[in-house]
Amino acid sequence: DEMLEDLRQRATKDEKATVRSAACMALIEIVVQNVETEDDITIFMGLCEDSSVNTRKAAAEGLTRLVECRSSSRLVNAWSSSVLIMVLDSDTSCATKAVHVVERLVVLPILNKEESSSSSETTAWKILASLGDNTVKGASRSQTEALRVALQKIFLAADNKNYAASLFRTIRDVA
Repeated sequence: DEMLEDLRQRATKDEKATVRSAACMALIEIVVQNVETEDDITIFMGLCEDSSVNTRKAAAEGLTRLVECRSSSRLVNAWSSSVLIMVLDSDTSCATKAVHVVERLVVLPILNKEESSSSSETTAWKILASLGDNTVKGASRSQTEALRVALQKIFLAADNKNYAASLFRTIRDVA
């Protein structure tokens, strides 16, 4: 489709950051409703490294929404290698955005098993398993470090002192 191709071009090649960010958000809305292509995944992964903070955050939200809709191993690996490592971003607002989506996608579905859909809990475990599987392309030390930093920030910010204990108890019970 010509409109999709134009959005892809604007998201990746426009010199104005506001145009890249807006094109990214529009592309997300279309792709979430349809089937993503390998090019779309690659575009969102690249935009997670964009020079614009807003574009990086929009791409992180886009990949997160895609994983929430369809948790294929390709999307899980793309999310882990692009969004999860944004926890280590030098920009505080990008790092904070990444911590929030890690909490939304990984921590809360495991902690709130009764309230979460089984697919969101399955997605959380797929992400953790992909980080623990050294044979998965892209499972790197930086991803593991990003998860450690994200969990540390989530637990420090939690009002509930039993948050960390509950998560570790649930992981222990599964293991």
